Amino acid sequence: MERLWVEMNCRTNYPIKRALVEMENNGVIDMEDDVTKFCVSWVTRQVVEVGLGYAVNSWNSHPIPGNYLLTT
Repeated sequence: MERLWVEMNCRTNYPIKRALVEMENNGVIDMEDDVTKFCVSWVTRQVVEVGLGYAVNSWNSHPIPGNYLLTT
């Protein structure tokens, strides 16, 4: 599970967090304002959900060495 958590963070959470921090540092968003904070959080959650969906599908599609499909 730890490996999966690291993979999910690298693919979705970290890039989005970097972008949000950069936007705040450049004065594009003001996270001190409650309305802005709510809106940014809401949109970010939607973006992360889509990113996680792609990451999960990708993770589930890759072969695992030693595991083979059994057929009858």
